[in-house]
Amino acid sequence: MMKGMDKCRDHDKKIKFVCEDHSKICCNTCAFNHRKCDNVNALASLSSKEGLELQELYSTLLKLETETCSIIVDCNLSEAAFNEANANLLKELDEMKDRIIEIFDKAKSRMVAEAENFKAEEMKRLGERTKATSNVNEDIHELLPVSSALIKHGKPQQKYIISHILKEKIKYIETHIIEQRNKHITSNVALNFSKQLSSLLKEEEGIVKLNAERHLTYKGLFSFDAITKSCK
Repeated sequence: MMKGMDKCRDHDKKIKFVCEDHSKICCNTCAFNHRKCDNVNALASLSSKEGLELQELYSTLLKLETETCSIIVDCNLSEAAFNEANANLLKELDEMKDRIIEIFDKAKSRMVAEAENFKAEEMKRLGERTKATSNVNEDIHELLPVSSALIKHGKPQQKYIISHILKEKIKYIETHIIEQRNKHITSNVALNFSKQLSSLLKEEEGIVKLNAERHLTYKGLFSFDAITKSCK
């Protein structure tokens, strides 16, 4: 019935005495150690009033069991809620990462499209300049050998004619060169990231922070004195 609780924890002997001075239950060995105490009594001499006190203690123990069970339930609920919150935390991080990736993917597609359009415009502009200047260059290459030959072997009339033609051509070529020099533009493409993004990338570890909190949720005022009051 006692499940060994009627034995002394120190000496594993039957409990037979109580030292009122030290509020200690004793076996024969313990009683000998308390022999100088004034109030060492044999358990056999105790009155039946102990039964009433035991009933009160039993009721108190039942109340305490209710409290401990409530605490265990609260712990289990808190554990489940925390696990769910932790899972949601990871889910929230993944969602934020996916949003950032989506934003970058859209920005990448937009930048590629804009860069390709700009490239097409530049290729067209440069192609037109190259073609026009190539035509002028062909005219020069056509005139150079003729002029060279006439300088050496041409008749005065021929030299006059080619000189007249060269004056007009040179004027046209010089005008073309001036126009093309004035149209000479160096093109380039580069990315300009927003200040917000640059600041965000500089933060690195500070990009996201864990907000860990603990809150006291028990609203009542628990007191052992209130429970054990009837035991006194």
